[in-house]
Amino acid sequence: MSHYSTIDTQFGFKNELIETLKEIYGNESVEVHNKPTTLYTFNAEDRQGETAEIIVRRQFLSSLSNDLGFKLENGCYNMIVSDYDVCRSVKPQEIVARYAKKVIKNRLPNMRVIKMDENKIKLQVKV
Repeated sequence: MSHYSTIDTQFGFKNELIETLKEIYGNESVEVHNKPTTLYTFNAEDRQGETAEIIVRRQFLSSLSNDLGFKLENGCYNMIVSDYDVCRSVKPQEIVARYAKKVIKNRLPNMRVIKMDENKIKLQVKV
């Protein structure tokens, strides 16, 4: 059985997170729930009581994946992912980078991303 980790991602903008996940995994892949909903393992077992409000089900990741969840805690969504999936089908850095670009585009209309790497985002003011 895989070990699950909660990654303190601090996604504060729900719409941008959902858009990012749909962009990466497909429009039909994202479930949004008003209350925490059960996450499942690759063989459809309850994931040790893990729940989340935003879920990408395992079939949208890979044939042996577990569900990918985003749990609302203190106003931000934290990623719940198995170690197996981080090594194979889920790239947290890609999710964070695409999310950051969406937040900048949607919430900072006078800025644009001109360079991005793992640790830095270089912005330019639009004139």
